[in-house]
Amino acid sequence: MVTVELNGLEVKMEVDTGAPLSVIGEDIYTLLKNIEGSTLNLQDTKFTLRSYTGEIIPVLGTLCVLSKSKYK
Repeated sequence: MVTVELNGLEVKMEVDTGAPLSVIGEDIYTLLKNIEGSTLNLQDTKFTLRSYTGEIIPVLGTLCVLSKSKYK
């Protein structure tokens, strides 16, 4: 786990440099949305995520955020 800054909010995340996208939980999205001056809104998506065992993982939407990390 590394600390990553998402739109100024420090979040501990597991980083997978080979992954095509990153996933955050609804709790982190709520914190990001409630930052003063935030204009974040989820966009509809057609993504379907599946677990290793094939179970569908619900996706609420997509979101673009500014991310910063001291790791390269």
